[in-house]
Amino acid sequence: MTDPSEDGRVRTIRAAVSADGPELETAGQQKLLLHVWGKLQRTEGALRDEIAQHRKLKKEREEDVAGYKEMLGKIQDLSEQKNAQLNAMMESIRAERDAFEAGNQAIVQLLMERGGVHHHQLLVNSKDRGDTLKLSVERLVNDMESQELTIGQLVKEKKNLTHKKEQLETELQVLKKQLSGLKTASMGSDRKVGRNSINCHIILRSIVLISRHTF
Repeated sequence: MTDPSEDGRVRTIRAAVSADGPELETAGQQKLLLHVWGKLQRTEGALRDEIAQHRKLKKEREEDVAGYKEMLGKIQDLSEQKNAQLNAMMESIRAERDAFEAGNQAIVQLLMERGGVHHHQLLVNSKDRGDTLKLSVERLVNDMESQELTIGQLVKEKKNLTHKKEQLETELQVLKKQLSGLKTASMGSDRKVGRNSINCHIILRSIVLISRHTF
């Protein structure tokens, strides 16, 4: 007794070959056509699975690329902020140095203007101003040392950010190449499925014609 499911497949094959094509006259012809038809169906199914996998990987890579671009943008913003802090710190040091030099010149000028004052009074004034100047210098040195530590930390952070940015840019290029490869592979798989569908009817018709002389 013939399997009803096989009858259905035979009818499908006969319709694919064409309504006015050669008849499937023997069980041998039907068996051969069912075997080839099943193989073609499995091949097409595998190709469609491959396309789905490529599309999934392509989507994942696109998401990765977008994430890396966002991270690079944040690193660029942070690097610019660190540069601005570093420039502001250097400007502050220069301003304090200029103020120190100006104060020193003012003391020298004052001592020169008071050259006619009693020697003892001049020494007292000089000692008082010298003590004040010493405290100012010590405070300035401490501030500069603290600022140098801060600047060193900023420079270190900037180097780390630059290194991280270079790494991300390298990884981004790799992801772009992978994405390009996936696009090419996906297009190739699409063409394979199209050729498989076109060749399916030609193969079935040829097998029917050949099997008429075989069985």
